[in-house]
Amino acid sequence: MTTDSRKFGLQTVLMPSVGLGCWQSAPGEIEKAIEWSLDAGVRLIDTAFMYENEKEIGDVLTRYIKSGMYILCAI
Repeated sequence: MTTDSRKFGLQTVLMPSVGLGCWQSAPGEIEKAIEWSLDAGVRLIDTAFMYENEKEIGDVLTRYIKSGMYILCAI
């Protein structure tokens, strides 16, 4: 664990301790929420296959990636 209360250690990676949750987001709302969050500096998006909103999330992330943002996923 790190002493920084805003991040926590996961092996050798520090992750934000607060992020945007995507569960139960209404269709059409999650895209705007992710855009606002990314623009505000949020760097943790909590999502899962069972939320069934991957398409909307992917559309936003694709636009941000094309503009120069990078995403790293660990399994």
